[in-house]
Amino acid sequence: MPPSAPPEQERITFHNRAAVRVGFLAAAVVQLASTLSAAAGASFLLPLVLLAGGFYAVVLYSRRTGLPISIQNGARMGWMTGIFSFVIMTVFFTAGIAMLAGSDELMKAYKESAASLGLPADASAQFEKLANDPAAFATSIVLGLVFQFVLLTLLCSMGGALGAKMRAPKS
Repeated sequence: MPPSAPPEQERITFHNRAAVRVGFLAAAVVQLASTLSAAAGASFLLPLVLLAGGFYAVVLYSRRTGLPISIQNGARMGWMTGIFSFVIMTVFFTAGIAMLAGSDELMKAYKESAASLGLPADASAQFEKLANDPAAFATSIVLGLVFQFVLLTLLCSMGGALGAKMRAPKS
């Protein structure tokens, strides 16, 4: 009897319901872990959390479907996790800014954050100047969101590819 063929891999896209569910669940875990690490003063762990999120998505997808996953599909699974993570982060960021924008709380929160990070005293003055110029403030927010998008999707994709590589059957 000839050896059985390995199970066929499904393509990881937003049309794959299992991949979407797993990507969203992994993104929720990533956001929870990144929020907890930031609250504990360990923001430097963010790259590791993002890599682990992509890795976790691949492991979870493989377990739920029972299918092997290629390195390319692993990177896609991580990328989807990064996309969902970015959306979740953007929703919370927007809600936070909207709640703080109408009061002096935004400047107060920034000053406290700058002090806890050990930034120079003139950083608050520079931020206040930036916040008073709507065009510059909007530009800085858009550039910050672009940076976050690239960071989240790239690191989660790398974690997904790593997860697929490590879970690949040994030949």
